[in-house]
Amino acid sequence: DAAAETAEEEEEESLLESSIHFSKPPHPHLVALVPHCCDALRRAWLPSAWGLEAWPASSGDSGDTGMMTGGDDGDGDGMSPSGGTPAPCCMGDCSRLLVKALKWCPDAASAHAIELGGLVVAHAELLEEWDALGEEEDESATAAIAAAADAFTRGALPSAAASAAFPLYAKFVADAIDTAPVAVACARACRASHAVLGLASKIAPTEGLEAVGVI
Repeated sequence: DAAAETAEEEEEESLLESSIHFSKPPHPHLVALVPHCCDALRRAWLPSAWGLEAWPASSGDSGDTGMMTGGDDGDGDGMSPSGGTPAPCCMGDCSRLLVKALKWCPDAASAHAIELGGLVVAHAELLEEWDALGEEEDESATAAIAAAADAFTRGALPSAAASAAFPLYAKFVADAIDTAPVAVACARACRASHAVLGLASKIAPTEGLEAVGVI
């Protein structure tokens, strides 16, 4: 009935709000878990990063070095973990894990060391082929979008990653608003749109315009 639906909406809003508003620094024990969270996400979404084919043939690397960091290529953007095309895997649970990694990552240096930006971009690229609404997992998707926007605001997400994810997030949220099968899903997408708009206002203007094809 109407009362039950209202209660569900309030619960979902509380979950989203608790996912994105971090008033104090994370406990060191939680920070220590971030590399392991990213490790698991890289295994799920970028499986070839764990094989020899992910490494330059001339490097002589066995594939062991850089497992915790995704094999940083040293270009400074912290958003390109080796592993090629992202593969969808356990998107609902992995999106929740990404929220935790974004929440507990303390700063830009830490994000660069674990290539957190690359995982955000991989998640954004996978949103298009993931039927989150059909699987009733859109809450985890919108929470991840909001957490990425918050991490960028805190300086814990590289600008290049935020700019690359922005148009993909915008498309996902717009499509979700248009096609949500129930009101509560549409409400979640509308709330996530605020995070996307906030992200658009904070990334460099030219990066945002280029991302959506204006320039």
